[in-house]
Amino acid sequence: MNTELHHKIDRYLLRGQMPPAERQSFEAELAADAALRAAVEEHRQVLEAVDLLVYDHIVDVYVAQPEIATVAKHIPLYRRLIPAAVAASLLLFAGWGTQRYAQGNFSNAALVATAYQPLPPNATLGTAGDHALREGFNAYKKKDYAAAIAFFKTIDATDTHAAEASLYAGYAYFEMKNYAQATPLFAAAAQNKTGLFAENAAWHEILALLADGKSGTPDFQTKLARIAGNPQHSFNGAAVALVKKLKSPLRGIVQE
Repeated sequence: MNTELHHKIDRYLLRGQMPPAERQSFEAELAADAALRAAVEEHRQVLEAVDLLVYDHIVDVYVAQPEIATVAKHIPLYRRLIPAAVAASLLLFAGWGTQRYAQGNFSNAALVATAYQPLPPNATLGTAGDHALREGFNAYKKKDYAAAIAFFKTIDATDTHAAEASLYAGYAYFEMKNYAQATPLFAAAAQNKTGLFAENAAWHEILALLADGKSGTPDFQTKLARIAGNPQHSFNGAAVALVKKLKSPLRGIVQE
């Protein structure tokens, strides 16, 4: 898109920026040109995304600070006043950089990367019977994930370290980007009757589903909502933040 057309679409979408006669002429062009209509719609989505980005920044900065929390009640007004000037400035300065920003911060891969929190391998294993887990940890630390998985899978489901073995096998598959294999292992660790590592495993099961492109499934949504709705869960804050990002209009311009 050339700079002149870019500016013209800006003036069309930002109220009061295009004189009535020019607006009427431009709308006639829109009616006859499907490519131009598509360009305007894409531009509109970018403006709306920047609008929400500015609004969210105000919420995060002001509402989080008690001494100026009263500013929060004025946020709806800010949201009406800021977008036109700020969005136009950002678009003129960065061009279509919003696409790159969205891709780097709101894609499945970006969301997973910021939320992934594997536990460090346990350095102290008590008895000789823990040999397979120890060998698995050694391989895992060396990033020999295939070998680590082989060791972890030799540990029986009735073993006292079964939850740990499932969790780290899940991590290993995750590191290999084999999310479909990681998901059931995290689920097994989360459901282990010992309760060990359950919250970490439940969180990483959600991340594995997200990384595997399953964010639209009822299973993913139910499990994420369960953690986001439980203030006592150790990943509650991370879950609430993820829900917020998944609802962002910036997700609409991400290319998965």
